[in-house]
Amino acid sequence: MEKHIYTVTELTTQIRNIVEGNFSDVLVEGEISNFKSYPSGHMYFDLKDENAVLPAVMFNAKNRLRFEPENGMKVIANGRASIYPKSGKYQLIVESIEPAGKGALYLAFEQLKDNLKKEGLFDAEHKKPIPPFPEKIGIVTSIKGAAIRDILRTITERFPVPLIIINSVQVQGETAAREIACAINEFNELDEEIRPDVLIVGRGGGSIEDLWAFNEEVVARAIYDSRIPIISAVGHETDFTISDFVADVRALTPTDAGKRVVAKSKRELFDDLEKGWMIRLESAMEHALENRMSQLNGFLSLLRTLHPKSRIEFYQQQLDSLTSGLQDFFTHYISLKNEEVKNLCGKLLVLNPEAILERGYSVTFLLPEHEIIRDAEKVKKDDELEIKVKKGIIQARVN
Repeated sequence: MEKHIYTVTELTTQIRNIVEGNFSDVLVEGEISNFKSYPSGHMYFDLKDENAVLPAVMFNAKNRLRFEPENGMKVIANGRASIYPKSGKYQLIVESIEPAGKGALYLAFEQLKDNLKKEGLFDAEHKKPIPPFPEKIGIVTSIKGAAIRDILRTITERFPVPLIIINSVQVQGETAAREIACAINEFNELDEEIRPDVLIVGRGGGSIEDLWAFNEEVVARAIYDSRIPIISAVGHETDFTISDFVADVRALTPTDAGKRVVAKSKRELFDDLEKGWMIRLESAMEHALENRMSQLNGFLSLLRTLHPKSRIEFYQQQLDSLTSGLQDFFTHYISLKNEEVKNLCGKLLVLNPEAILERGYSVTFLLPEHEIIRDAEKVKKDDELEIKVKKGIIQARVN
């Protein structure tokens, strides 16, 4: 019986069918070598160990990988074995690849962090100061998340700001990073009259996957290019993102961002004003005392110069009179200044927004924007309201 004579194509095709049929979904661990990446997004490399080399290719890799493969990196590749007929060589067509021992997201984070640090995006010389009493605050976060409520509550409790602008964005998912970057750019493009003095960019806590939008390069560069100072407020105290390193200030939490954006509370400001008046009063009293003591020393010097007994008695009378007058002066002066301090404290208390609430008044906000209502025509039926009184907040709905 004659043996069948195969063409090269026939034999190669049969071998290919056997290989692909038996190794259609395999995991292969090895070290990357001869790595090449092309503008098309395709990547070609070898996987090797101490005894063998396996050619591999990953098509459209840049659209599917969060990290950059490198020569010498140990990885686990998932794919199918195949034969490339034109060269007669077998290869692994890779569908996914993970660093061996480290997660892809962690590796991507470290790679981007190192690259941006080398470029100088984290340098202290680029950090902009946060204004202590901003009149306009911009917030980039999701209007649906808990973070926005924490930020707004903290700001309004410490020192209400005349204007707060919220640009609601997705904070996780495929579009989140682009939306966050666009929101930052939009705030910077506003006219100066309404452009915020400071921005808070962030979200509440979550897994590394949930926070990943704040690890994207597009967000990092938008923060770096911003002319407006930015406070990064992402996740919990233990969470760190690329945004934290690039931003002008890192807040531990969204609530902490609310504290940092307003440097002093109403009570702290009141205490500072009171302290300032006391310092001025003490300084005035010390100055007056120095002048009187100078006069007294002058008289004493004159007495020492004119020693005769008669002159001594004369100046003794003058000295007694001056001493008595000095005592009367300080008694009257201290009384006047105490009254002045009381008047100033009374004025400060009148100017204190909390004093208005103490008298039974309230402040009504329209939800969810937290806009202060000054005109009843601005609300309509079923609108949700938040009414701030001296002790607590009342939630209401318009009937």
